[in-house]
Amino acid sequence: MQKTIIIIVTVLCSLGFSAWMFEPVKDIRFFNLLTESFTAIMAVFFYFKVDDLKDKPYHPYLSWGFYLAFVALLADSFDQLYYHGEVYTAIIEKSLKLLGYAFVFIGVKKWLEEYQSLNVALTRQAIRDGLTGLYNRRGMQRQLEKIHEVAHKNNETYAVIIIDFDDFKVINDTYGHVAGDEVLSKAGQSLLAFLSDSQKVGRWGGEEFAIVELGVGVDEAAETCENIRIHLSEINMSGSIQDHQVTLSFGVSQCKGKEPYMEVVKRADRALYQSKTAGKNCVTVL
Repeated sequence: MQKTIIIIVTVLCSLGFSAWMFEPVKDIRFFNLLTESFTAIMAVFFYFKVDDLKDKPYHPYLSWGFYLAFVALLADSFDQLYYHGEVYTAIIEKSLKLLGYAFVFIGVKKWLEEYQSLNVALTRQAIRDGLTGLYNRRGMQRQLEKIHEVAHKNNETYAVIIIDFDDFKVINDTYGHVAGDEVLSKAGQSLLAFLSDSQKVGRWGGEEFAIVELGVGVDEAAETCENIRIHLSEINMSGSIQDHQVTLSFGVSQCKGKEPYMEVVKRADRALYQSKTAGKNCVTVL
């Protein structure tokens, strides 16, 4: 309602001032009047529409920008009805139009920056696990696809490691799910700090993690597993869970020829199952 009153008062004041101060135009160019009035109406439309963005930091820029643009375009429309002086034209039409467009430019720029930031955040959420900060299953599948393509293109190999916490249900049942989440979170962050940039790691699902590395075979991957097993067993936990010995089982596989990457993952998963049946807390290669 407030903006409606502002627009009505602005139109009446502008029209009244022009009629009072300037001579009417004898030969009105109706097409010019129509087009310039239409652009003024468009500015009014956006002036009202930006109220949907009131909670945004760029709202004042857009609101003032479209209002000043409207005043300038309105004066430009009345220029088809009255002979305006050069000073009036320079101040009301040109200066306000320039200022209004500048505000709109700043507002749109800030809007696009926020959109880009949100887009980056959403993209990250889509491929990152909220608990551990590692890649989630979707993110790891993307990494597997990329490494698989590079390996085939350059005639290289790659290794896949699947890691699973032993008796994780006992942790949840004994210490609670909050404690279980702490174990996963600390393990994930520890893995991220321990591994190199070339070793892509993610939460594969539940209490399982996956690692993929380009250019290594099963022997190097198995050695990595042993290092990880020792490293993660030394994680300091808080509260009562600090007395619980965390152990892990590993399954390792290597890409063979042109097989799909999911076949490599399935073989690593079978290797993990063999580690579980062999007594857990060990590494199996297939």
